[in-house]
Amino acid sequence: VIVDAVLSLEQGGDHDGYGLFVRQSTADRYAAFIASPTGAASILLLDDAPLQVAGGEMPESFPFNRGLGARNRFSIVACGPMLVAFVNGVALTAANVDDRYAEGFAGALLVPGESGGERSAALDWVQVRAALP
Repeated sequence: VIVDAVLSLEQGGDHDGYGLFVRQSTADRYAAFIASPTGAASILLLDDAPLQVAGGEMPESFPFNRGLGARNRFSIVACGPMLVAFVNGVALTAANVDDRYAEGFAGALLVPGESGGERSAALDWVQVRAALP
């Protein structure tokens, strides 16, 4: 599957994340690609608890619009055991996943980084399509 969306963090803090999830087979099991408004990015596997399998700070030269309200195009290509994350059309990182993440629902998400405070994200548009061989 390919999930492609334009998202922004409208309200929140530097440690809050927003992004996309794929292959949600239960309420607490899915793979996600998230970024913070400051440019920290991660691929996370959730199976009750989060496990970061790829991540770090995006270089200043990477085409990511930083800050609250900044719009970015996030994409995840999930093909076989591989997840590839793109930001604004440029591949950022990738990770292999095990059989627990073989299928399921997809969508957008907002991840609180700290307790308290107001948070909101905006989804301008989303497209989900099959990755055909």
